[in-house]
Amino acid sequence: MQAHKLPARHGIFWLIAGFRLFRSNPPLLTVLTLGYLFAVVFINLLPVIGPFLLPLVLPVLAVIVANGCRVAENARIPATVETLTRGLR
Repeated sequence: MQAHKLPARHGIFWLIAGFRLFRSNPPLLTVLTLGYLFAVVFINLLPVIGPFLLPLVLPVLAVIVANGCRVAENARIPATVETLTRGLR
């Protein structure tokens, strides 16, 4: 894999696109972000199994957040548990 070198303005465009995505559905993206953070902290606080369980749960959390961003981008799709967990089966 090789990284593409892009001008600095692409970073600004990426940030602007992120703010536009957030403005499309702020409650959903806020809940997803805080839920992700809460899940990581809670799993990490488990005494013995936390450090071993966290790497197993992180891909699942990433899929849920990615599906939530897709739902926020496409306003016609309702944000249900089924749409957020699509792809985990």
